[in-house]
Amino acid sequence: MKRTEPTDEEHARAGRSDWVDFDALRERGEAFSDCGTARSVREALARVLAEELAVDAVGIYHREGDRYRALVRDSNGDSVVVPEFLPGGDSPIAAVVDEGGTHCGGITGDAFGEATEYCVTPLNGDGAVLLLSADPDGFGSEVHAALSMLSGHAEVALGDVEGGTLRRAATAEVRPDVSEEELLEALSHAFPDSAFILDEDGTFLDVLLGIRTIELRPQEELVGRSVGDVHDEREADRIVSAIRAAIGTGDVQRVEYSTGGTDDRAHFEGRVAPLPNVGGRPAAVLVARDVTRRHERERDLRRQNERLEEFAAIVSHDLRNPLNTATGFLELLSEDVDDERIDRIATAHDRMAALIEDLLALARNGRRVTDAAPVDLRTAAEQAWATVSPDGTLEVTGTTTVRADPARFRQVLENLVRNAADHAAPHPTVTIGPLANGEGFYVADDGPGIPGDERTDVFETGYTSIPGGTGLGLAIVERAAEAHGWTVEAHEGEDGGARFEFRGVDVVGGGRAD
Repeated sequence: MKRTEPTDEEHARAGRSDWVDFDALRERGEAFSDCGTARSVREALARVLAEELAVDAVGIYHREGDRYRALVRDSNGDSVVVPEFLPGGDSPIAAVVDEGGTHCGGITGDAFGEATEYCVTPLNGDGAVLLLSADPDGFGSEVHAALSMLSGHAEVALGDVEGGTLRRAATAEVRPDVSEEELLEALSHAFPDSAFILDEDGTFLDVLLGIRTIELRPQEELVGRSVGDVHDEREADRIVSAIRAAIGTGDVQRVEYSTGGTDDRAHFEGRVAPLPNVGGRPAAVLVARDVTRRHERERDLRRQNERLEEFAAIVSHDLRNPLNTATGFLELLSEDVDDERIDRIATAHDRMAALIEDLLALARNGRRVTDAAPVDLRTAAEQAWATVSPDGTLEVTGTTTVRADPARFRQVLENLVRNAADHAAPHPTVTIGPLANGEGFYVADDGPGIPGDERTDVFETGYTSIPGGTGLGLAIVERAAEAHGWTVEAHEGEDGGARFEFRGVDVVGGGRAD
């Protein structure tokens, strides 16, 4: 089943411009009940989704044992691939079918061709609808709502077909006593976003799906009022500026604003799309999402980073300076006194210096990464190897680029190379490359390996099996991985030795073994 490329007019009312004609979708969804078979219902659903939402591909799946099989596949060309089978287990489709709701996210790897985003919603209890897009902004809030609406109509039609009773007006017969307003009100409580129609001066013309109140004001108190009545002047100006920019340029605008007092301030992210004619005048639709919790997490993260900086400053100044003084006096003393106890003191000083360096690294690597950039795995591995300079062999497989903090990523590799040099001496071989599934990378050595019951303990601070070791090297590795949003686990290598696997990595190039 192929579709033609949507026209500019279709794009303007579809998810790519953050506006969907819900009246038109409702009519097409109600027509699903005219289908005589379950197959034709699913095909009609896929056709409407592909045509009206301007997505690149649609797949409608049904559970078969521990996997999902595509009953209908519709793609626009060959650039985006809709697989015949998808895994169960902890896959997004299985999670949505089990837990309900609509879930969207990014795609890594090439299992879906050039698709970079997916959106999936359950269908009829044991199936799901999968949308794929090569556009990073392909799935806006309106697409979520449209997908939920059309899937609901399809479920009603499938129920009619499978029950042997075809109903021509699904909505009216299934909900004979539910008005349109009551339905919208119920959807408003379940939908995570707010959606408003406003004119170019910021006057509320209507309240659509989503939370139908703002600052505890009901819908009837909002319509006819301006954003200046419910927001302070600065925030209202931001919203009006975004509305006018959307109307003036015809492009979707992003806006961030907040409301409330100092202690209970709520933060919102909004997208504004133009509406060419509402009652004879230009207007726009504002879809806003409450991101207050994210702001709170970011604020807590900033505070945590400030505390880590304070700790690093204390370690660097209050510990390192006295140690430097003691080391200097010891060197002067050693010129006049020949005593083996001076050598022991010097060894203790060296250990203290190593501890201070590792404590600083531990503190700095605990900060959440906010400035990640593409880093070539081979280049970073070679730089780490040159820094540690072990008498051994480095092997880098595949071609992989990951998004990471360059300095901290290099320190992760340095610590693992140093760990191999300590345990696999005198001539270690260290192998670094991408995981087979393309979800991360590994670092392996040919040393004695790590006992199975110690593979979690090795990441704890203070754990060491080397005399004189600080016990912080692998703790720094784990802390840096967590700061990137990764996980790291210790395993046995394919040929023995230790193997450290990093998952959840943002692989932006290559990412598969040779």
